[in-house]
Amino acid sequence: MASSGRFFLQIMLAIVLSSMTVACNSEVRKEDSSKPANVKKEDGAKREMDIKEINLNDGDRKNGLFDVSLEYDNSGVGWLAYSRVEIPKFIETQIAKSTDHGASWTHVTGIADSKEETKKIKGKSVKGVWRDETPALLFDPADKKNRRWKLFTNRYFTTAPYKPKTRMLGEGTINVKYATIPAGPWSKAECVVGNRADCKLSMKTAHHDVADVKMNTEPGAIMDKGVIYLSMDAGTVDHGLGEWENYRIVLLSSADHGASWRYAGILLNHKDAMKFGYRVFTGTSLVRSKGKLFVMATPSGALKGSSDHDGSMVFEITDIKRAKIKRDGSGKPIVTKRFELPKGVSSGGLADYDEQNTAGGVVFSTLKLFDFPKIFRIKQMGVGIDDDD
Repeated sequence: MASSGRFFLQIMLAIVLSSMTVACNSEVRKEDSSKPANVKKEDGAKREMDIKEINLNDGDRKNGLFDVSLEYDNSGVGWLAYSRVEIPKFIETQIAKSTDHGASWTHVTGIADSKEETKKIKGKSVKGVWRDETPALLFDPADKKNRRWKLFTNRYFTTAPYKPKTRMLGEGTINVKYATIPAGPWSKAECVVGNRADCKLSMKTAHHDVADVKMNTEPGAIMDKGVIYLSMDAGTVDHGLGEWENYRIVLLSSADHGASWRYAGILLNHKDAMKFGYRVFTGTSLVRSKGKLFVMATPSGALKGSSDHDGSMVFEITDIKRAKIKRDGSGKPIVTKRFELPKGVSSGGLADYDEQNTAGGVVFSTLKLFDFPKIFRIKQMGVGIDDDD
């Protein structure tokens, strides 16, 4: 399902110049009760959430965890994919496991390392880093045993000084790996979306609606009636920043377990975001609750005030085959529920949900610069996306 192509967020990271060792453990820690956060439902009422943090002993990356993707198997075991960050260079994908429906989580394995490399760019040798981030984990029980688990990530190269505009997202890809179980081993990566000859789909030729797209990031995935659906950010600038009027959330589908892909439509676009006072939606997850499908999307780039990621909005999908969401008479998307930023958090959202995560509810990414060095954290919000209370 979910959710770093974190555009506005990485502007803030440029001011962080050093990092320190941080110790983590595998407990789920309750948030300070003096720092409440709210969830707003469709009726406009606000309710306070019981937020808990997921801490994982997962290695030596110093600045925390971000961009979560949550998926349960048929036996009730939960799996969490996330980006592990060490600024300014490294972002890589890790996996954690829960056997008690989100009451506790344990780190299991790393899947995609972030490594330095010297690459030829325009005839010159340039040092940089490969990042593999923004994971979307998917359980496909009807596929071959060694392909039942799928992990979609965004892989791209970035160079010094490792700021947002040095990211080569236009040459990056949305990749997939396969495994029998998320603990691994995982297959080699295959390109799903990109401009290389071995990629299964190129936006340039997929449909005239997306022929202008130059970069994709932040995949989200779900299975519905034997079909895989894959949402992702799509922009028309190679590094991902600017031309916001063209920014959109694209939906793809595959009826053959990912062997081939087709364009399904646009879930959300710049005009939709503007109706809520933002420039874009980003970091989507595709989720299910009580038999209905929803897209969770993070509004970002407020027209007034902060330009950071501003929580998560939930929209009901009315026709996933055609990428249609529930809208009012004016065409404005109808918000089923909104998860606001916890008090004191600088930026956040990029959330995900699984109905079986009953002890944790929605999982939510946050950034808080005053928590340096561990500025990136994953929270569990304590409620689902369609709760009645």
